[in-house]
Amino acid sequence: MSEEQMKRRTDKEILVDLMESYGNMVVRVAFTYVKDQQLAEDLAQEVFIRCY
Repeated sequence: MSEEQMKRRTDKEILVDLMESYGNMVVRVAFTYVKDQQLAEDLAQEVFIRCY
């Protein structure tokens, strides 16, 4: 991706890339604390909502 294309990316596109790159990792880290998969996924979602 060229520098010009990177400058034109929307916040939503950047957020999607972050979620695709780090989503599973965030869920795994949350799971180590809460020991509940559904809650870990909810917490990960909250993390990305706050990033947005």
